[in-house]
Amino acid sequence: MLKFTDKLFKKLFVGLVTLAVMLGLIICVHLLFGISLHSKSLWIGSILVYLSINLIFDINGIKKKIIILGVSSIIVGIFFIMALSWALAPSLLTAMIILILSVLLYMTFLL
Repeated sequence: MLKFTDKLFKKLFVGLVTLAVMLGLIICVHLLFGISLHSKSLWIGSILVYLSINLIFDINGIKKKIIILGVSSIIVGIFFIMALSWALAPSLLTAMIILILSVLLYMTFLL
């Protein structure tokens, strides 16, 4: 029972921290780039980042995690192209950096 509650607490913690980071990302994009808070691409991109980070922690196996990291980086890159009208290379690079830093940050809290 104790092991189950520990896993549940970790999942709850990761979910709440991811949600806080995504809300912070939405506010930063709104303030720095002037994207409207009513923008659908802003909210959809943030939800996709939230789901991809949580999926990385829920799936076992390093190969599956790397595949999810790559696919979600492409999806977040498409979000940057739609929301900010950036070029393809900076969008994919920024998406990869955000996801890797987020995952490393959460891993430091969980270990």
